[in-house]
Formats: sequence, C-alpha cells, structure tokens
Amino acid sequence: MYHPTKLGCWFAAFFFLSACGSSPGATKDGEGSADAGANPTTSFELTVTNGFGSGSYESGSTVHVWSDHDPRTHVVANWSGDSVLLTDTGEWHTSFVMPSRNVTLNAELESTSFQLVEEQFEGRDRSKTVRYVIPSNPVGLVHFTHGTGGSGAFVEGIEAGTVARVLVQAGYGVWATDAEEVDTGDLDGNGKIRWNTSPSADNVDFANLTLIVDQFESLQLVPPG
Repeated sequence: MYHPTKLGCWFAAFFFLSACGSSPGATKDGEGSADAGANPTTSFELTVTNGFGSGSYESGSTVHVWSDHDPRTHVVANWSGDSVLLTDTGEWHTSFVMPSRNVTLNAELESTSFQLVEEQFEGRDRSKTVRYVIPSNPVGLVHFTHGTGGSGAFVEGIEAGTVARVLVQAGYGVWATDAEEVDTGDLDGNGKIRWNTSPSADNVDFANLTLIVDQFESLQLVPPG
C-alpha cells in the first residue's frame, strides 16, 4: 500500500546517504583527479638486472626480488647495486624494505662446471654406485639422501642438484649413493624401499657410508679424518 510518510523518509535517507557517500577525492565534472597509485612522494622505482621484481613500490613496503638464471648451469654469486638493503645477498630469492628513494639491484651469476662422477665403491656386502663431485681440498663433505625411494640419483634432480652446485661453488664436496634396499629389495618388510635409520651396530646403510668415506680418503679425494 502507498504510504506517503514512509516514502518521504526513504527518499530523505537515500539523499543523505548519497551526499555523505561521496569520496573525499571526488572532483566536479571536468576537473582532473590524481592517481593514488602513482603518488611521487611515497612511490619509488626498483630496477632489477638479471632478475625479477622491477616496478614501483611504496616506501616502507617489503619487496621480494628473484634472480633470472638456469639452476642447472649457474649459481647466484652475489647481488650488487643497492645490495646493502637486502636480507641476504647470496640467495637467488631475497627481500628488502623499500626506502624513500629509487633502488637498483643486479644479480651476479656464475657459471658452474658440474659433472658428477659415477663409480663403483665397495660397500659392506656388495659394491655401491656412488655419484660425487669433490673439489681440491674440500672444506667439507655433504652426503645427499632421499628417504622413501633411497636412490642416489636424487642428487641429479633439479632441486637437490641446485643445492649441490651451490655447495661445490662454496668449496664443499658432494656425493650420494643408494640405500641398501635399492639393491636388495625390502629388507625389513615394511613395504617401502628406503634408508635404514635405526641406530644399531649392524645397520648396513651406516656401514656403507663409512666405508665409502674411507675410500674417498684412500683415493686422496678428501684429507684423512
């Protein structure tokens, strides 16, 4: 049913909301308006060479940058330019807080010579396939393992291979071999092919790793001890 009093209140409320709902930055017809996203007093430019992340950012915001490289052939040696701002200058992905000025960054890439040697070493019960890269006078030796599956070929994958390259570039030796169950089948009957991690004296996987390191020493690939 038509009700003039209620209808009049509705129109009054609509007019009030419309008037109050105007945005603070609204302009009259024909007048220009500023783009808040391009405010020159708070936005500054980031330029990234050999990487990603270039653009305009508000000062005080956290900005992420990434290097642009093939992890199968290169590693990130360093970042130059305004690298003092970065949380980590040795990582392919890092971040910083945007200052009140323009910023330039350059990802410094190094080519890696990385060819895994594949040889047979003597294990406790049988020979083991070993994949390794050991530079002269290594600062350490890192063994790569993968739980279920247990294959030493894990070190050839894109993720583990990237880590291996970075380690070799830093002077470490890297190596990998197969879990014993890869060669013999499921020894413990748990339905999985994997490493034996039990701290027992007869653990064949631990025995294999110890023997292989001893052979690295006898071949003078790593120093004694």
